[in-house]
Amino acid sequence: MKLRFVSVLSFVAGILLCFGAVIVLLNGFGSAVVITAVSALVLLFSGVCFLLQYFFAKGEQFRGAWSIWMIVLYTATAILLFGCLSSPLLRTADLAAAFSVFSGLNRISAFYQLRKIEKKPNWIALLFGILCGLAGGVFYFLPSPSGYLLNLFLALFFILEGVYASLLWLQNEKSASRAL
Repeated sequence: MKLRFVSVLSFVAGILLCFGAVIVLLNGFGSAVVITAVSALVLLFSGVCFLLQYFFAKGEQFRGAWSIWMIVLYTATAILLFGCLSSPLLRTADLAAAFSVFSGLNRISAFYQLRKIEKKPNWIALLFGILCGLAGGVFYFLPSPSGYLLNLFLALFFILEGVYASLLWLQNEKSASRAL
C-alpha cells in the first residue's frame, strides 16, 4: 500500500466523522434508531481506517499504544451501538458519554507519551482530549440526556474527532513535505 494512501486514511476518517455529525444534526428529533445506526457505522468505518493506518503508516503518532486503544475503543463502541438497536438495556446516551470520556483520556495519554518521543508536543491531542473528556463527563451526569441533546452531543463529538483526525493528516503531510 502506498504511504500517501495510508496518510489519507486519517483524512477519510475525519470526513466520515464530520459526515456522521451532519446526519445526526439533520435528523433532529427523528428516530433514535437512525442516530444509533449512523453512529455505529461511522465509528466502525473510522476504526477500520485507523486500523489500516496503524499497520501501514510511518510515524510514532500513528503507531503508539494509544492507537491500538483507540481502534479497540472505536470498534467495541460500534458493536455495542449495534447492540443498542435491539436491546433496551443498553442506553446510547450512556455509551456515547463513556466513549467520549475514554477517548479523551486516551488523547491526553497520547499527548504525554508523544511529548517524550517528539521534540514538538502535539497540543491538539491535549486540547481535544480535555474537550472530549469534559463533554463526556458532563453529558454522563445530566439528569435526562435524551432527544435533541443526545443528537447535539454526538454531533459535537463527531466533529471534534473528525477535526482531530483531519489535523493529524495535515500534520503528516507537512512533515512529509519538509522531509523532501
